[in-house]
Amino acid sequence: MKVFINPGHAPEGNPDPGACGPTGLRESDVAAAVGQKVAAYLVAAGCDVKTLQHDDLAVITGTSNEWGADLFVSIHCNSCDNETAEGAETFSDYGSDAGKKLAQYIQAQIIGLPG
Repeated sequence: MKVFINPGHAPEGNPDPGACGPTGLRESDVAAAVGQKVAAYLVAAGCDVKTLQHDDLAVITGTSNEWGADLFVSIHCNSCDNETAEGAETFSDYGSDAGKKLAQYIQAQIIGLPG
């Protein structure tokens, strides 16, 4: 299985770091670190993995399509001005039953529930 991983936002945060925390922690850096861990996990599980962090969505999706990815995973870390907001979100393509099932498994892993 070929899995394309897109750690969200621009590499090194330039020009778009995504969400930034009060300590200077940038979404682009967190997404890159998570993407590396996910890639290593998937390679160990026998998947063929390609990772690209880029500031142009057309380049990202074009590269994924040209490579012939079976799955496309984009990693982001949202923020909110509401200090009580918490949790994780996992999305899938609306028309894909297989994508929905995969998203449910990913969400269960993220929040620590049995899949």
